[in-house]
Amino acid sequence: MTATPAPASTPQPVPDASTSPGAAPMVQLTGVSKRYALGDTIVTALDNVSLTVMRGEYVAIMGTSGSGKSTLLQILGALDQPTEGTYELEGHDITALGDKEQARIRNRHFGFVFQAYNLFPELTALDNVELPLTYAGVNKKERRERARLRLEQMGLSARERHLPAQMSGGEQQRVAIARALVTNPTLLLADEPTGNLNQEAGERIMELLSGLHGGGTSLIVVTHDLAVGARAKRLITVRDGQVVGDAAQG
Repeated sequence: MTATPAPASTPQPVPDASTSPGAAPMVQLTGVSKRYALGDTIVTALDNVSLTVMRGEYVAIMGTSGSGKSTLLQILGALDQPTEGTYELEGHDITALGDKEQARIRNRHFGFVFQAYNLFPELTALDNVELPLTYAGVNKKERRERARLRLEQMGLSARERHLPAQMSGGEQQRVAIARALVTNPTLLLADEPTGNLNQEAGERIMELLSGLHGGGTSLIVVTHDLAVGARAKRLITVRDGQVVGDAAQG
């Protein structure tokens, strides 16, 4: 991977979301490309993407397999860095920050929900939800209180001592959402959140995400499912690494 060179001056830390409401777009990508070397071949996953998301939006990113939508989500969540272009979060350029600072930003600003849940099988639901707060250095009493509150919000108070294997797929995904929300993130990012669920459980998860947005959560969902994409207020279509559509819905 070819990283964008670091600026000469030390980047200023990204502020907490509460310190600059409405001051700038929540996230802004400008001319972002992502390329990988595959043997002697250069593969372009994203090609000159510019994108702005404001606080409080509910955005779906849609595309077929290999379109670049998951790569775009990884860059939006600071899980990967672009080969070219810039990424501004709350008006601050975070493109070339080091691994430690990127990790701090992920923990403070983003919540992640994945298709495969990514729960630790040896940990209870409560312990899984607490984990991001452990990494953030939050004391045990506060961790427990916040994790229990999020599990209650997901309707899982009775499951807090259960291991993932003792829960249904829909319940595991709700635990994953509780974990994503426990740090009070600026933005919730969901990658195919219903991909491993049956239709009924998937609809319940999407109703839950829609309800979170109604309560003020900023939300970006990556999906190939038309029904999931239709729930968002804005639909971005990605094809061959480029944004080919961006339209308001509903």
